[in-house]
Amino acid sequence: MGKLIISGLRASKGRLALTVLAVFLGVSFVSGAFVLADSLRAIFDQVSEDAFAGVDAQVQSIPPDLSSGENFVRFDAALVDDVRALPEVEFAEGGIFVFEQVYTVGADGEVNRPTGPPVFTSSWGGPSAVSAFTLVDGEPPVGQQVALDKAQAEAGGFSIGDDITLSLPTGEPETFELTGIIDFGQGGTGGAYFILLDLPTTQRVLGIGNEIDSIVVNAADGVETADLLASIETVIPAGIEVLSGEDVIADQQAEFGEFIDIFGNILLGFALVTLFVATFIIYNTFAILVTQRTRELGLLRAIGASGPQIRAIVLVEALIVAVVASIFGLLGGLGVASALKWLFSQGGGEFPEGPLQILPRTIIVTFAVGIVVTVLSALVPSFRASRVSPLEAIREGGEVRRSMRFRLIAGSAVLVPGVVLLGLGLFGGADSTAGVLTLLGLGSALTFIGVAMVSALFASRVASLIGAPIDRLRGIVGHLARQNASRNPQRTTATATALMIGLALITGVAVLTESIRTSFTAVLDETVDADLFIFEENQGLGFSPTVIDQLGALPEVGASVGFGLIETKIDGVVEDTAIVTTDQVDAVVDLGVLEGSTALGTDGIAVYTDKATELAIAVGDTVAIELEDGFTTDLTVKAIYDDGTLVNGASWFIDRALASPHISTDLVGTVAVTYADGVDATTGRAAVDEALTAFPQLSSQDNAEFKETLQSQINQLLVIIGGLLLVCVIVAFFGIVNTMALAVLERTREIGLLRAVGMTRPQLKSSVRWESVIVSLFGSLLGVVMGMLLGWAAVVAVPDSFISSVSIPWNLIVIFLLTGGV
Repeated sequence: MGKLIISGLRASKGRLALTVLAVFLGVSFVSGAFVLADSLRAIFDQVSEDAFAGVDAQVQSIPPDLSSGENFVRFDAALVDDVRALPEVEFAEGGIFVFEQVYTVGADGEVNRPTGPPVFTSSWGGPSAVSAFTLVDGEPPVGQQVALDKAQAEAGGFSIGDDITLSLPTGEPETFELTGIIDFGQGGTGGAYFILLDLPTTQRVLGIGNEIDSIVVNAADGVETADLLASIETVIPAGIEVLSGEDVIADQQAEFGEFIDIFGNILLGFALVTLFVATFIIYNTFAILVTQRTRELGLLRAIGASGPQIRAIVLVEALIVAVVASIFGLLGGLGVASALKWLFSQGGGEFPEGPLQILPRTIIVTFAVGIVVTVLSALVPSFRASRVSPLEAIREGGEVRRSMRFRLIAGSAVLVPGVVLLGLGLFGGADSTAGVLTLLGLGSALTFIGVAMVSALFASRVASLIGAPIDRLRGIVGHLARQNASRNPQRTTATATALMIGLALITGVAVLTESIRTSFTAVLDETVDADLFIFEENQGLGFSPTVIDQLGALPEVGASVGFGLIETKIDGVVEDTAIVTTDQVDAVVDLGVLEGSTALGTDGIAVYTDKATELAIAVGDTVAIELEDGFTTDLTVKAIYDDGTLVNGASWFIDRALASPHISTDLVGTVAVTYADGVDATTGRAAVDEALTAFPQLSSQDNAEFKETLQSQINQLLVIIGGLLLVCVIVAFFGIVNTMALAVLERTREIGLLRAVGMTRPQLKSSVRWESVIVSLFGSLLGVVMGMLLGWAAVVAVPDSFISSVSIPWNLIVIFLLTGGV
C-alpha cells in the first residue's frame, strides 16, 4: 500500500503540485490573519505593560453605561491630595490623557501627524516610579513648555529650545518652548506621537478646569497591593473606583484586544472565503484524478485490493498534500501578513512597527484547517474510487456520470435552503450581528454550491453561445474549442465554479460601494444647501464644537451647523443619537421632514420615519431619554424625518444645547456652512479658511470637493476589500489551470487523433486556449450575475437612511468579465 501511494504521488506530481498550491494559498491567508492579529496584539499588550509598569494602583471614575467617545468621566483633582496623604502611598500623581485634540504645527502651517497611529496629549510631571515616559534629552516641561517624542521632533524638524506652535481645541494656537525629547516605555511609541505638558497647562489648554482623568499610585515599601487598595477605598467618593496595576493593564489589553479581535475576524472571514473557493478546486482535482486512474484502480481491485484500501490510497494522498501545503502555508502566512500591511497602507492606513509572531495556536489551526479541508474534499472522490469494479476498469473507464435530473434535485436541495438563509439574514431573521453574519455566511455558501450544481443544466447552451463568435472568427480551432467547452457541462461548471465565486463576491462589493457612492452624491445634489463642509479629513475624527461658534460669528457666514453622534437611552434602550444645531439645520440640509419642525429646542426630539413606524410614535408623543451623566428627562417628538444621511444614519437627533452639558466629550463630526446673503463663494470661502487657520487639522470643502473626497474614501475601501477578495480570484486561476490540464490529459487519444488527421501543434494549443477562455467567460458571466443579485439584496437590506438606491457599476462589470477571460 505504501509503495502504491508513493508511486501514485509520483505519477500525478504535476497535477498534485497545483492542488498543493491551491491549499497553500487558502491556508496562507488563514495563517496570515492569525499572524497579523497576534502581532498587533503583542505590540499593544507591550504598550499597556510599558504604560503601567510602575503603577501599583490607579484611581479612576467608574465607566458610564453610555459613551460620547470616551469611557471615563473626569473628577476633581483635589482627590490627589487625599490619596497622597495615605501612609500606604509612596507616590501619587493625577493626570490627563487625551486622544487627537492637540497637534504640533510645522513651518508650512500643517499639523504634524502620523498616518494611522494616533496623536496623544498627556500631562507629565517628569520621570517617576509611575511614569511610562523616559527623558531622552532636555528637561520636563513646566508652564509654557512642551516635550515631544523623538519621531515627532524629527518629522517636524524640531530641536531643544525651539518655539513650537500647538493647535489647541480652543481654536487659539499657542507657542511653547520645546524643552524635552521623550520615549515611551521599553519599545518606543509604536508610531504614535506624544505631546506632553505639565498638569496645570494641560487642564488650561483643554479647558477642563481643575479636573483629572486618573490618579496613578506607587505603594510605600512593604505595603501589599490588597492593603493599598483597601486604604485608598476609604478616601474615594461614590462613582470613583481603584484598580490594581495588574487589573489596569488587563483592562487596557482587553480594550485593544476587542478591536484586534474584530479586525482579525474580518480577515479570517476573507480567509474562509478563500478556503471555500479552494475546496472546489481540491475536490475537482481529486475527482478527475480518480476518473483518470479508473483502470489502475480496477486492476488493483482485480488482484485483491479491497474497497477500504482503495479509499485509503486516495485519502492518504490527500493527507500528504495537505501536510506539505500546510507547512508552506504556515510560512506563507508571514508573507500574507506583510502583504496585508502593505494593502492597508494603500488604503490610507498604517500599522505600528513590530515583529511578526507565529504562536503555537496558529500552527495548530493552520495544520488543522489545511488537513481537514483537503481530506474532506477528497472524501467523496475516495468513496467513488472504492466503488470501481474490475469489470468497469477492463471496459475502459469506470466513471458513472449522474443524470441531469439528479443534479437538478440535489442542486435544488442545496440552493433553496441557501436562498432562505440569505433572506433571513438580510431581512431580519436574527437578533444579533453575529446571528446575521452566520445566516449570511451559511446562506451564501449553500447558494454558491447550489448554483454550481444547477448551472450544469444550462452550461452547454451558455458555453456554446459564448463560443459562437470564437467559432466564426477562428474557424476549425474555434469550433473545436466551442465543442469541447460545451459537450461536458459537468466539467465546465466544475472548472468555472471557483472563478464564479470569486467574481460574485467582488461584484457584490462593487455594487454595494457604487450604491453608497450614488446615494451620497444624490443627497449632496438634491438635499444639501450647504456651501462648505468642515471636517477632519485624515481619519474622520471628531473635533471641538468651538468651530461652530467661531464660524457662525463671521459676517460672511449665514448658518453654521455642527453634526455629532452620542449614545443615549431612549425609553430604556441604548440608541445612537445625533446632536445637531437644530435652530439652523434647515438652512444647510433638507432632512426630509415629513411632519413637524426641526427647531427642537431643549425639550424636543426628532425620529426617523422607520423608527417612528416601528415604535408607533407620532408628533406630539413623549419619550424618556437618559444622557451620559445619568440626566433624564421627557422629550416631545417634534419632527419625523426620512433622510438620515448627514446625521450618520441615526434614528434620533436632539439639540446640541440639550446634550452638551451632560456628556464628557462634546465632539463634532462635521460642520456645514452657508454664506450670508450677498456674499459670493470666493469671499465666503476665504473668510472661513482664514478662521480655520486656528484649526489646521480641519479641511474645508465645497460640494464638488466633498463628492471627490467621498468617492476617494469609497475607492480606498474598494481597493482594500477588492485586494482581499483578489486572493479568491488567484486561487480560481490556478483552479482553471489545474482542471484544464487534467481535461487535456483526459483527451489524450482524441488529441492524438486530431494530430493524426493533420492538426498542427499551434492549432491545438490555440484550441485549448480558446476553450479555457470560453469556460472562464462562462464562470465570469455567472459570477457577475450572482454578484449583482447579492449586491442588490445587500442594498435592499441596508436602511434607506444610509443607501437609498441600487446602482450598478457597469464599467467595472465589463472589466471583471474581460479580466475573467484573460
